Amino acid sequence: MGTRIAVLGPVRVFDGDGTPVGIGGARPRMLLARLALAAGDMVAQGALIDGLWGVRPPTDALNSLHALVYRLRKALPDGGLLESSGAGCRLAVPRGHVDAARFEALAARGGQELAAGTPGKAASVLGEALALWQGPALADVREAPYAASAAARPEELRVAAFEDRCEAELRLGHHTRVLADLETAAADHPLREEAVEAVCSGGPLPAGDVPYVLGSLVDKSLVERAGDGYRMLETVRAYAVERLLQAGEREAVRDRLVRHFAGVAEEHEPLLRSARQEESFALFAAEYDNLAFALRTAVDGRDADAAARLLGPLRWYWNALRHDARAGSLAAGVCELGDAQPEDAARRVRPRCLRTGPGGDR
Repeated sequence: MGTRIAVLGPVRVFDGDGTPVGIGGARPRMLLARLALAAGDMVAQGALIDGLWGVRPPTDALNSLHALVYRLRKALPDGGLLESSGAGCRLAVPRGHVDAARFEALAARGGQELAAGTPGKAASVLGEALALWQGPALADVREAPYAASAAARPEELRVAAFEDRCEAELRLGHHTRVLADLETAAADHPLREEAVEAVCSGGPLPAGDVPYVLGSLVDKSLVERAGDGYRMLETVRAYAVERLLQAGEREAVRDRLVRHFAGVAEEHEPLLRSARQEESFALFAAEYDNLAFALRTAVDGRDADAAARLLGPLRWYWNALRHDARAGSLAAGVCELGDAQPEDAARRVRPRCLRTGPGGDR
């Protein structure tokens, strides 16, 4: 089977029978991991010295490196695997015998299966890839100068593979399994939970924290950039819906969303007829999906007050800039609410209906 090297977690070596081989000392493990990540390529002596000692190398750095190579060669089950010359050092193991290289290949194949419309194969391959991880990459050699940058790529690929597997499982209808995986991920990455709590709690988020929270959500693959705004990933949206249903809070969150965007629409209604019209049109363009969803939700929930506050500004937007085939049905839905509501709500709806025809036009 051959010697295998693991770096997706603590740095470890296994002989041909799968028996762990002890590599004593942090510095030899640092050297081993650096060479393993090079995927069989020769690493120059200068690069090894910089990677192992950084800006404070020993006085006789080259001899120190040679001594370290000797120690590692003696510890390996097959000392011939560690090749060295005046050009540098090389770990002569097949790419597939280093877990990081194997993970990268499996993750790429899983992504291809997902893109090809075979979620069953994708979930299986991606599950195999993710099972290779036994902790943070280079977990026990993180003090090495090279470690932080070297660990970044596999960690990023791990998040991408996790998202792909969640997407594959969702396509297969395994929502409960995805929920469990996301809960585990939230426990492993506390910032995920904190950021979600901050955004969804309903309380005000300090303005100075907004860029940090949004940037953190992007870094953790909870949201992605969409033009000038942000969009929640589908896997996370499904997780959020499941959690809201379990907690019995979906309706409360929807009501909060409707109230928020009704307030936004009402605030901008007078601006649509002022010198600041372009500013408001830009906001409506950016938030249009949310505003239209809030209006539909208000109509479905028979919230005449919120529906009327949303319809007026949206009518201006429809007439001025945007055709929406749903406009007529949305306007009609608002008008139908009037007579069935208490008089104070009906008074709010009637003026909107007098100014809005069946197609949403003035």
